[in-house]
Amino acid sequence: MRYVLIFCLLLVAGNVYADVQQVFLIQNSGWMEPFFEDSQSKLRPLTCALIQAISLPDQDIIVATFNQDGAVAGENSPKLVYKGKPAPEKVKAVVDSLKLPKRPDGKFADADFQGALNGTLLRLVKRQPAVIWLITNNKNDPNNSPDVITHTKGFYRLLREHPAIGNLLAFPISMAVKGRYFQEGGLMIYCLSFGEPADSLFSRIIDSKKLKALFTGRPIRLKPLEKQPLLFEPKEVLTPKIHASTQAGKLVLFGLESLKRGGVIMISGRLFSNYYPQDITSADLSLDWASFGNQKGPGLPNEIKPTSLKNLSTGGVIDNVLISIQIPPLPSVWSSDSLFSNGYTIKGVLRISLTNLNMSLSPDFRKKMESVFGLGQLPEIFYPNKKIQNAETLLPVQMSVEYPVWPLALLLACMLLIAVSSLFVLIMMGRERRYKVEVNGQLVPVAVKPFRTIKVYSESVAVAEIRGALFGKPSLEITNEDYRVKLR
Repeated sequence: MRYVLIFCLLLVAGNVYADVQQVFLIQNSGWMEPFFEDSQSKLRPLTCALIQAISLPDQDIIVATFNQDGAVAGENSPKLVYKGKPAPEKVKAVVDSLKLPKRPDGKFADADFQGALNGTLLRLVKRQPAVIWLITNNKNDPNNSPDVITHTKGFYRLLREHPAIGNLLAFPISMAVKGRYFQEGGLMIYCLSFGEPADSLFSRIIDSKKLKALFTGRPIRLKPLEKQPLLFEPKEVLTPKIHASTQAGKLVLFGLESLKRGGVIMISGRLFSNYYPQDITSADLSLDWASFGNQKGPGLPNEIKPTSLKNLSTGGVIDNVLISIQIPPLPSVWSSDSLFSNGYTIKGVLRISLTNLNMSLSPDFRKKMESVFGLGQLPEIFYPNKKIQNAETLLPVQMSVEYPVWPLALLLACMLLIAVSSLFVLIMMGRERRYKVEVNGQLVPVAVKPFRTIKVYSESVAVAEIRGALFGKPSLEITNEDYRVKLR
């Protein structure tokens, strides 16, 4: 039964992504010539390795090439070249067959990034949730018309502002290649999620061991920049008897039973910049509860020091950070929340907010990218979005309260005593007790149960009533004064 349950859970987990498509777009315009023509180029094996690393075996994938729609006679851009299961031999055959198309005038096709992405969303995935991979060297032919240059800027604007594009990462790849016409130092692989259902698959892929083994360098985070700008790591809890640790990105607090009436937990730690390649030039810093247990917006005051950041470089660290977390009064050891579980757990979410945020591009990153691509300047998409002035990190918190066992043991002992006593009383109430009543010198035998009343007769005349007791002698009430009645 256990294995059947595990199988069902795995089946359900797989079906979660059944409606999320994966698309691999490969640029095949003129500037990609050395990547296709150099015999030492790793473009094809890298593309195959990427597809195998992140594809789900029970889902179809889409492989397409893109340049500029209408540039090559009889071809659309993007052009679908494969749709089906990610079978390694089929994928390799398709990728190995890719070539650089030419326009009717014999020149290589130009590139239109915005057109390629719009064509993918409209025709290939039909506006359904998708994770889209874009393999490109970020270049357009310098002889492109002004319209295509405008389209390229529109492409970057589309990536940033499209509400359905929730995540965007870029993986810079150093790859020195030389063709007949051009030579290049590397290319870029973009990954984006389209539609909210694709966000969870995107996160699963980015965190997968296979992808991290394929791309050893840190990915460039382009979107969202409003979320998780900082990571907090506790070092020491300054409040006595309380301990803290981090588990899978969650702040776990132990020993809160010492704060029966509530109070403040003081934790010293470090803040890490989670941005890459953005530097935080300046920002105001604050802390509050986003949620606390079953409450929403508990309004408990919390503090973080320092209250502002300046010149925090990408991947940088701030030491000696102090946070003060306000905890409300805790349930009593005798409450139902804690009594039957030897304690309880409170789950909440702390919000670390950055306001008046100013970012800049890391100079080291800019220098590295320019040497890789030889662009002279980086595309606009790599520079921080000036419209983003606020960001927040949501830090899940789990607070464990452990109480001693003796209250539960005492309660169980009392319950057992009550149960035994009740059983004893029931047994005693069901038993008759025999007595003798003297009526005018003669003994009359009677039998009565506790709390029951019977009449005493002498020669068919009722002379008294006797009421049984649980303990001790029964009570006697004479109902006929002509007789002398006494309980013996």
